[in-house]
Amino acid sequence: MNITATPDVDDQDEVIFTKEEAQKFEKYCQSILLSPPSLEELEPVDAVDVVDAETLEDAPIVDFGEEPMEFEAAEHELTAKNLILYQFNGAERPGASEPILTVSRKGTKVDLTFGRIIALAGDHYSNRDSNRTPICGAFYDVDKSSKGKIDRFQSAVTSLVEDQDGYLHAINSLVNHEWDGVVLAEKEYRSVKQVYHNHQCGLPTDEKFFWADVAWSPNVLKSTSIYSWLGWLNADHFGDDAVECYKAGHQLAMEKARAAAKETTKDGKHQKLREAYVYDAFACHFLTDLFSSGHLRSPRKELHCSDYMTMTASTALGFLPHSKGEVPVYDHHARYMHDDDCATGLLVKNKKGDQWICYGDKQLLEPCNLINLAKVQDCVQESVREIYNKAFRGTDDIDVENFIALDLIPQPMVANDELSWKEAWGSYDIHNSAPLWNVNTGEKNGKKTFTCRSNLNDHSDFNRKECSPEAGWNGPVPTANQDCKNIRDSTYRGDDQFTASQDVEELIRAGFVQVQDLDYHQTCVNVWAQAAVGGGTSSGERDTFTIRRRFLNLDGGSPREQVTNLHWLRWYNPTTRNTSLFKLDWMAKGSESDILLSGYTLESLGNQSTEYDPTYHAGEEHQPKAVILFSKKSLLTGLPSEPGRANLTRFLLGNFTANKSTSVVDLATVSFANDGVVSIIVQSIDGNQFGTSILQKWPDNLGFRCWIKTLKTTDQKDNILIISLIRSFKNRCYFKVSRIWVNATSMLEKAEYMFENYWTGSAYDVNVLVGDVLGRGKQDIIVSADGDQQIHGSISVFSFSDDMTSLQAKGRHQCDGADTEIVNPCFTALIPSAKRDRNQLDVLTVRLQRKDKKNYVCFHTHTSKPQAAEKDPWSQCHTSKFEDTLSANKNYFHIKWLRCSTATSFNAVMEVFSYYGILGVRVFAPLNKTNVDWVQVGFLPYLGQTSIGAGLGCYRDWGYGFMPWGEAKEFEDINEWSSWRNIGAYGMSEKDTELTNVRGFEVGKRRY
Repeated sequence: MNITATPDVDDQDEVIFTKEEAQKFEKYCQSILLSPPSLEELEPVDAVDVVDAETLEDAPIVDFGEEPMEFEAAEHELTAKNLILYQFNGAERPGASEPILTVSRKGTKVDLTFGRIIALAGDHYSNRDSNRTPICGAFYDVDKSSKGKIDRFQSAVTSLVEDQDGYLHAINSLVNHEWDGVVLAEKEYRSVKQVYHNHQCGLPTDEKFFWADVAWSPNVLKSTSIYSWLGWLNADHFGDDAVECYKAGHQLAMEKARAAAKETTKDGKHQKLREAYVYDAFACHFLTDLFSSGHLRSPRKELHCSDYMTMTASTALGFLPHSKGEVPVYDHHARYMHDDDCATGLLVKNKKGDQWICYGDKQLLEPCNLINLAKVQDCVQESVREIYNKAFRGTDDIDVENFIALDLIPQPMVANDELSWKEAWGSYDIHNSAPLWNVNTGEKNGKKTFTCRSNLNDHSDFNRKECSPEAGWNGPVPTANQDCKNIRDSTYRGDDQFTASQDVEELIRAGFVQVQDLDYHQTCVNVWAQAAVGGGTSSGERDTFTIRRRFLNLDGGSPREQVTNLHWLRWYNPTTRNTSLFKLDWMAKGSESDILLSGYTLESLGNQSTEYDPTYHAGEEHQPKAVILFSKKSLLTGLPSEPGRANLTRFLLGNFTANKSTSVVDLATVSFANDGVVSIIVQSIDGNQFGTSILQKWPDNLGFRCWIKTLKTTDQKDNILIISLIRSFKNRCYFKVSRIWVNATSMLEKAEYMFENYWTGSAYDVNVLVGDVLGRGKQDIIVSADGDQQIHGSISVFSFSDDMTSLQAKGRHQCDGADTEIVNPCFTALIPSAKRDRNQLDVLTVRLQRKDKKNYVCFHTHTSKPQAAEKDPWSQCHTSKFEDTLSANKNYFHIKWLRCSTATSFNAVMEVFSYYGILGVRVFAPLNKTNVDWVQVGFLPYLGQTSIGAGLGCYRDWGYGFMPWGEAKEFEDINEWSSWRNIGAYGMSEKDTELTNVRGFEVGKRRY
């Protein structure tokens, strides 16, 4: 049937029909796309059987194989991959491969396993009344009591067991075909979620499932596909309604298992117990839906239009010429929100207190979802175990409200302000990304009111705007408002939603801490680390990188509106194997200001013998503890009251007072006032106790740029270095160095030095590092400068004399600058030598460059020579490039560079970034020990949490709230490039006082 339409010139979404076309369109919609399915009675099936009990006891176990399965129908089946079924005599059988039901029609047999029943239930078989009313009773005036739900569940199981709609063989064949496509995708090393998204590898499409479900009807035009109809009424699969469906089905299964125990014959026990498993498998479809993030928040019942003609027409318009797609009203938005949460993932929590990241449809086998896969498989096993242990073998009353699985499922978090689930999350909902839609309390003109995410492409922006998903009408044509069209057409809903991830190569102690400043009263801390997860698709373990701890409300109750956060520091205690965080705040007090110190110790990931256990075990507790050591202690007082002056403060952790105990750490604070005075205080911290406190003030100034560093002397005592670039002219930069140390009488002393460095470029490109680059057992000052297409890059080394009375030049290296346009520098750092000689360090410079409109991440490695010559310690230097499409995306935002190691590369770097407001990571490493060409070895774009950090802070660093976790290795020293008003630089300068402090949750103020 051909229908033509003329698009409105002003709005491509508006379709203008002639009168004749309008009549055709209305008739078309009524005829086929979405109308109530008929209930034609077919001939009964030939037989419904289970495997004979005698044969079953001696039958060989069939291996399920290693073939992976993915969401859609196959993902549900995979949840039973490792399932064990229990025989009436206690014998264990492989539930994944062994049929529990065989349905025969006209000589064709269909064997159904526990997992295959999970896959078919709900999506293709449900309550078989005239409306196909959902089991939960939504959308229709029906009995919504427990009895009503149980009756409708019974009807749904019967429709499958008796193949009442006649398409079981066709649907089962399509699911088998889906298996073949996913296996092919895995063999070709493709991302399975992308294969589903792009309909590759011959995977069956929704259209094929549509026609498979109507093929039985004598008059197709009088009956829609049940697949489509059930999709329109699929409340059973979402939130609390999915819980109710599972409870109804599991109760029936428990009752049938109890009846099986009362049978007097072996065959009777076997038949009835198998029947109980059939019911539980059907119930487990709704149970496993709750492990899909897209099914936990979407307000499915509220985002539903009860007029199927409206939804039919809105869908049909998407197939017309010049159309941008379906008219985005009501149920379409439930799908948009479902897909949104499925892709980015959500932090979920069960009643036991476990927390983990849950992803959704099409992502069950993605590396980031391995823990969720282990969780859902464990939950299905517990459901079956309860059937056998508590119903078949037990005698206690069946307690519907306390089924074991209910303690294991992710708790629904439906975005509806009238629901009470937030109480379990500290009464606030900022633990996850901003929901696409939210249902407000109360009504307006007798209708529910809604809000949508204000910035559709930024999941970390919690600002909202009023919006309505309802349809308007232009004759027979439904229309949508502009806000709804913007949701449909948002950039995120394109291919970026299914950005291909790359398995992160086996990481070694590569965790980090993410401090989230969520609002004026809530600070949460996430711990990210690798995890080795067993089960899933293989008998061994697979590695993933995910959240391992989340500490809620770290400093709740503090009057944080009155203070400004300056910085966070992390300290790892090798004796206790605990990680502590120190929070530095600025608070105005009349004409002066104070710097305040708070401290917290975080629970480790391991035990008493190890700080970090990489192995994840299904069921492990994820409700960690944080101990407040001290809160808002005045550290430094009498500072200038202007907020911008706080940006001229730096903090160092080290052994400045020569403490013998490894449980003591010293905090040095260096702050420049506006009167040319620098205040320095060294505070010793031992757990929650404060020891030596030393304060000194000296006349000093920043110069043009300034760096505050730690210098480790030969006696392993730390000194403070203030290195100032005081002037630059005639190709030379002049530096002043102040070395400050605690003397024998616990007082601060200072020595000053001067040196000059040859340089032909801008002083903004200069940066200073401190480390033992020459392998002589003492630390040097390294001055490096980025080059560009016209200017050479250079590195110079300056060493202290043995008596620490002078600084001496120890070598200079010059090399070619960037060969293409520099978009911006990223960082310069000291890393262990590529030759694995830990007594020497290499200099790694990373820049973002552009050529022919393409971005490249460029790694420039200066490899130190063994027994380096003083004239040119780094004559070996090498540049490699990686084409970077990520940084060209306007929804990408760089956050932090961290050092890490992999199983094959001692030197690797991890970039933490924001992608559509969601936290992501990628890992780069050299190809091998001898080839220092850097390549990307891992990419996880969506980690299931927002990219919100601690804010901007006094370091001009959006990533200062991201710190290594535990024993994770740090750079020997690093300077990250900071951009400000389109001018970037390394180090600190007087201009930093003009920079306004930005809170972590103020994501709209972030600038790259």
